[in-house]
Amino acid sequence: MSKKLFISLAPLVVVAAFAVMPVAAQAAAPHFYSAGTEIKPGTVVPVVSWGGKTNLSQTSNIGEINCRGVGGGTLENPVGGGAGEGISRESTFFECKSEKCEKAATEDGIPLTPYATTNEGTNALEGKPLAWKNILTGGPGATEISETIGEPFSGTFGKPTAGEIVADVNCETPPGFEPHIVGVAAKFEGELNPKMKNGAKEGSKPSEAVFSGAPTGALHSEVGGEGTNSGSVKFEGYNLQELITVEG
Repeated sequence: MSKKLFISLAPLVVVAAFAVMPVAAQAAAPHFYSAGTEIKPGTVVPVVSWGGKTNLSQTSNIGEINCRGVGGGTLENPVGGGAGEGISRESTFFECKSEKCEKAATEDGIPLTPYATTNEGTNALEGKPLAWKNILTGGPGATEISETIGEPFSGTFGKPTAGEIVADVNCETPPGFEPHIVGVAAKFEGELNPKMKNGAKEGSKPSEAVFSGAPTGALHSEVGGEGTNSGSVKFEGYNLQELITVEG
């Protein structure tokens, strides 16, 4: 075989070899790491999340609401090499602010309090609080990795599928106030796709899930239309405050 012909065939051989490689070998699925070491597949790690210096906010047809927040759940790298996944079991918001709600309270002379709740009460399936499904997506490099939180909107308001985000945004009188008045009550459903921003592998800087409006997804509401989120949520291990990072 001539040297020229060999050079011409060489790229084809490489392409053919790449084509028969397992998908996992071609593009490794993103996984969770603890203190710089990949978490052993099948090991469930409890995690806690909280807001940053700037509150997480949501903007929709009913205006903006921003709140402080905390949450908890679990994460793991599944046995078999799939992408890192997890479950958000609780997300609680407090000290919420909403310009529209506060303006209505001033005009009417009635105290109205904005607040957001998730995964409880009427949001439950079969009487059980909803848990959100989480899974890492994207290619290698932390800046390219996202997290899908929830499931796509079911298409029917008030009938979420298992794993879907469900959140209520309310503007109403405080508990015990008579008469009880609700200014706005909107239920948002679906999934969001924040970008993952790695913190430190050691030290005290946690990783974050970063929301940047429409590019990171929207929740759907019959009352509020499309709801997009901005801000970030920090997270780390619950038991030992382990620093969690993601890598492809």
